[in-house]
Amino acid sequence: MSIQAIIMVVVLLSGVSVGTTALVARMVGAGARAEANTIARQSMVLAALFGLGFIVPVGVLIAPGLLRTLGATGQVLEIGVPFLRLSFVGMPLVAMNFVAAMALRGAGDTRTPLRVLVVANVFNIGISYMLIYGVGPLPRLNALGAAAGNVLAGLLSFLLYQRALASGRHGLQIDWNERPILTRGHARRVLSIGAPTGFQYFMLNLSGILVYRLVSATADHTLAVAAYAIGVQVRNVAVWVAQSFGAAASAMVGQNLGARQPDRAARAGWTATGSAVALLVGIALFIGFGAPTLVRIFNDDPTTVRIGADYLRTLALSFPALAVALTVAGALQGAGATKTPMVSNLFTQLVLAVPAAYYFGIVREGGTSAIWWSLAASTMVYAALNAAAYARGGWREKDV
Repeated sequence: MSIQAIIMVVVLLSGVSVGTTALVARMVGAGARAEANTIARQSMVLAALFGLGFIVPVGVLIAPGLLRTLGATGQVLEIGVPFLRLSFVGMPLVAMNFVAAMALRGAGDTRTPLRVLVVANVFNIGISYMLIYGVGPLPRLNALGAAAGNVLAGLLSFLLYQRALASGRHGLQIDWNERPILTRGHARRVLSIGAPTGFQYFMLNLSGILVYRLVSATADHTLAVAAYAIGVQVRNVAVWVAQSFGAAASAMVGQNLGARQPDRAARAGWTATGSAVALLVGIALFIGFGAPTLVRIFNDDPTTVRIGADYLRTLALSFPALAVALTVAGALQGAGATKTPMVSNLFTQLVLAVPAAYYFGIVREGGTSAIWWSLAASTMVYAALNAAAYARGGWREKDV
């Protein structure tokens, strides 16, 4: 439940990070490295201010209400409130790390964020285990230990990113002694590009919560929710793969537009999309055929396995379309055309997917299967809308 609440906040940060990627890529492509460095530095300051000035105070205040809205009561609420509050305290670090990673990707360096992520996650697993169970001299914090481990891993990531950015060996070089530390002009440029994406992801997460509510209203209630939650975790593998190709497309399109090579930018976007589709077809086959086994890793209840496997098999059919939708969305974002994927995504989710899931799944009593088909169909429509917008090419003339 806390993760759902945290994601509602994290998605807002995507507005800063997407704007940063587009601008850094454009400046690197144009050979304006100093300007790219300034954008990266000021974007991290903007993210930190957003975290300290909004996320921490508001999150700590509304944590109990958020968990109650998600259905937490009793002991779950008692454990969840301090967990969520400590998680919110660490969000400024998450915000700066998120932007640092996206700035490096905009400069063409995807390896450094990978290395930082691997080191931080290994550390997170170890320190969280020690804090949860009180290993050695460390106190036993139970669930709160997991939140503390996340915060400490965020601090380690922050130190690693700052070391990389200070060295100048990864496409960018940040000097925190430079002034001004933040200007209104840079903040406006970043947010004008990224705000539509932040709003889009916020609303999509809200639609995800609505789907949880719809699933809980079906005949199997709690077991259906458990199956859906498990299925989402497995499906996220495909989402992350598609988004990684979207990040690559974003950097390549932005850099080529900065170098005044729009045709090469267009080819880069389509090449990334084709690669993503090829890989997600393989993932779809693996998940589709292995669906029951994958669900049993999390829960061996027969009803949960049946519903979860049905979810994965149905959604796997839409994975090629998911690859197109998210990779092309990344290409459009790299060009600074963030409103186009925002509009198409919100339309397919809030106008098509959720109403269709409600009508066919609840009103017509189609149950979870009807909900799954509604979600899969909306993904296919989203892919078609994004691909059509990219093919039209209006993004080529986007001024950032």
